[in-house]
Amino acid sequence: MFGLKPSRALNPVGPYRGEVGAGLHAENVLSRTVRDSAAMLDMTAGPELGAPYRVSRSVPSYLDWLRTPSERLRIACLGRRADGTDVTPEIKTRFLEAMALLEELGHEVEEASFPPEADCGDGWSILWMSEIGLTIRERAGEIGRMPGNDEIERLSRHALERFEQASAADYLDAQGCAHRASLAMARKFDRFDLIMTPTTAELPPRLGEINGNGAHFDYEGWANRAYGFAPFTEIFNVTGQPAASLPLFQSNSGVPIGIQLVARQNEDHRLLRIAHELEQVTQWPTRHPPIWAGEC
Repeated sequence: MFGLKPSRALNPVGPYRGEVGAGLHAENVLSRTVRDSAAMLDMTAGPELGAPYRVSRSVPSYLDWLRTPSERLRIACLGRRADGTDVTPEIKTRFLEAMALLEELGHEVEEASFPPEADCGDGWSILWMSEIGLTIRERAGEIGRMPGNDEIERLSRHALERFEQASAADYLDAQGCAHRASLAMARKFDRFDLIMTPTTAELPPRLGEINGNGAHFDYEGWANRAYGFAPFTEIFNVTGQPAASLPLFQSNSGVPIGIQLVARQNEDHRLLRIAHELEQVTQWPTRHPPIWAGEC
């Protein structure tokens, strides 16, 4: 599956919300092909009347842009987590293969690392937890009571409690942390057209291994496991840049290994174009698991 997270506010989230999760949240689709995502973005992209951000589409048609000639791009390749630790060996090998593939296609690749500000730990979690807490409170107002213990997951309960305990100062501190990270990322990578990272640091876990509703749920343990598996994506929710996960490879055990590409703000067309180029080379839509719905 190909997954595109568009630039912040390119896909409207209104009218009932101006933004979701202080701008961390973005809505779009998963698709088998880049063409499908581009076609959907043609239908859904804003701008939206009354939205806090006025973001216009960067090209008349994202789908039509896929037919334009490819351009030589400078790509910063970040193969380690923001804290400097390595990904698993199989993912590291595939990441190096992706770098070589991009060079074969005529692009310029350069190894790089995250700025220290990108490793903010739990610094901005109250931004998304507040959205969960607010949604629960709104629903409670509609039905006249708060949810019982068996009606929401333990992770959601934890987010509600954090929301109720946090102060305005806590929220503004988190926004400041997010801004400092975004500024550091923009300054460090301004000379590059794209950023490339692994999509995840580990191979996909078994179902239930990262459990937000276990009988002995512990937020710190959950966060360590969840962010240990997927440490590369949230920072681009923070910066608001368009990012896409490309299923370029498969592991020795047959599960997907994704590569993430990230463009500058509101350069979604450039991101879609190179994703389409890589799709044509690797032919990922032709790969299927032994049992899949399309074989019926």
